[in-house]
Amino acid sequence: MRRTSWPAQPGCNAPCAVTFQFQNVLCVSPVWMPDVNAITSGARGTARMITERAVAAAFNDRGNGFRMAEKDDRAIADYSQAIQVDPTYAFAFKIRGSIYQRQGDLDRAIADYSEAIRLQPTFAMAFADRASAYQEKGDFGPAIADFSTLIRRRCSS
Repeated sequence: MRRTSWPAQPGCNAPCAVTFQFQNVLCVSPVWMPDVNAITSGARGTARMITERAVAAAFNDRGNGFRMAEKDDRAIADYSQAIQVDPTYAFAFKIRGSIYQRQGDLDRAIADYSEAIRLQPTFAMAFADRASAYQEKGDFGPAIADFSTLIRRRCSS
């Protein structure tokens, strides 16, 4: 499992490059994989939190590669794993929500955008995407409220 270099992949595209990054991050410590759940056990401490964020970021990065390749199921799985490792990772909720929205699952998209906003109340893109999902759903009241929040914040900054 522990490797210091990875062979170049001929014709490597974005998902391959991201997978390369993911594998390098996870090979820093052999205990990180294959059982990611092992990371979340034990006492909380600063080093552990940094480790959690690094692992969550690695899953998030690989999910980004799969999202760009339109491999939605694999991207959702990686974003979900990032959230499992670090439940405060607002960006993973927001991006997973965008995939759900692209798939037409507006209720799940809105739920993920709402969680991203709860975790990071100034996350403008989560407000914009949630407003868009509400609008697409035909639920114009909440859409107007989110767009209004964005306008107020933009005008006050």
